[in-house]
Amino acid sequence: MNDESRSLLERAALRYLAARPWEKLRDEHFFGIADRETGLEGWASVAGSDGEEFGLGIYVGKDGRRVLEKTLALDIDVERQNRAADVIALTVADEAEAGDFREGTKLPLSTLVKGKKVFPIVFRKPPESTSTRALRDREAVFLARALDAVSRTAEWGLDEDDVLDERGGRLTLSLLGKSEALEIERSYDEPKGPLDLRADLEEALHEAPRTKRFLVGFQDSTLAVFDPREKKLLHEEKTADDPAAAAARLVEILAGKGPIPARLPREIWTDAPSLEAALAPLLSRFGVKVASKLELKELRRKKP
Repeated sequence: MNDESRSLLERAALRYLAARPWEKLRDEHFFGIADRETGLEGWASVAGSDGEEFGLGIYVGKDGRRVLEKTLALDIDVERQNRAADVIALTVADEAEAGDFREGTKLPLSTLVKGKKVFPIVFRKPPESTSTRALRDREAVFLARALDAVSRTAEWGLDEDDVLDERGGRLTLSLLGKSEALEIERSYDEPKGPLDLRADLEEALHEAPRTKRFLVGFQDSTLAVFDPREKKLLHEEKTADDPAAAAARLVEILAGKGPIPARLPREIWTDAPSLEAALAPLLSRFGVKVASKLELKELRRKKP
């Protein structure tokens, strides 16, 4: 990085860490970033909601969304993830850890996060590589502009409800103008999956008895429906390895066109962000809120 790029990135990193976006966003609340200045784009995930590993990871390119979704859904093993992922990232290290990072990745400054002195670390992990490297100028400017965009939207009140619109489209931040006067346009990408329901399914869902919540798993092409009130796994079956197809099948199950009686929850928690994106636009018209929760231990422990 040249001095100008490094200075820009240092200021942006400090602003981002001071904004603490992880207090309102978890890693599964990812969103798109497209930067006209550098021509780079990707899908960003905020880290730190669990109280450690604070920072921002940007999965670069249009295919970054697919890799990020599989990573968050634990639907890709670590070795494959390391091969496939193309990530530009900011993270932090304490004084003991900072010396372990290669030259050019540790920024020459420190700040406090939750009362602890930390050093910002920036790097790129290219695809088909298991190692990281220092950022080049264009990448450093892209990360700096992305960090500033997240800091500013955090100040405006960006939270998990902003990440998806009522049709299930994911938030995209388009970055325009020079970094000194960054302009941010907010929009939503096209939601995945079909938006229309068969008439018989829509009628059945409108008439279905309501319940509070279902937990829905979608891992390794297996769809599972768990009722936390009854503490019971209601159904489990193999489906296509496609979130849209799994969402369509789940709608049939909820409408009673499957192995269990019709029942419509007010909330669905799923361990697969990709299923959330496909399912939310199908069920929003019925007042069903769909949210991804990565740790649904009930799905791993309970059997029918």
